[in-house]
Amino acid sequence: MQQSNRAFVDDVEITNEFLPLCDFLFNIISLAIYFCDIVFDLVFIYTLLSEDSFWFLPTLLVVAFSSIISQVLSLRWYACREPSSKMKKIVWTQPGKVSVLITHFLQCGILWRYFRLFVPVNLLTVKHEVGDLCMLRMVHAFCEAAPMILIQVINLSVHNLFSVLIFFAPSNHVHTCVCL
Repeated sequence: MQQSNRAFVDDVEITNEFLPLCDFLFNIISLAIYFCDIVFDLVFIYTLLSEDSFWFLPTLLVVAFSSIISQVLSLRWYACREPSSKMKKIVWTQPGKVSVLITHFLQCGILWRYFRLFVPVNLLTVKHEVGDLCMLRMVHAFCEAAPMILIQVINLSVHNLFSVLIFFAPSNHVHTCVCL
């Protein structure tokens, strides 16, 4: 259901379009799943650290790599979508651009993209933003899930039955499912 507010200024119609309810709920659910994925990653890494496991460092590197790749792609796509990027290079010293750089440097660029969807914007740009977010989530999931499954399978094959029980712990299943 699409809502629109219409106003007239000097006999020119101005239309403000809001996100349909389904899109809004999709964005909220997608943001919640992304947040849970990050939390499960951190809990899994902390568990490996507290057990003094060898797999702590490779797991940390995989999670960091997927996050950095996602942030770099997000920043690159943001720069390509800017209207000023068609004419010249973006001036990254402007206050708004510096905050975007800092946000991506702090690994919060994906969250910034989600929160941008909750303010009223042009419906066409929202569809591009949602498309970018879907691609970023897919890249993040692939860069993280494929190596994590390999790490867990290697860990399973190297260790004894106790490791098999740790592998089948519910947190690992949830982590693998969320990553996929």
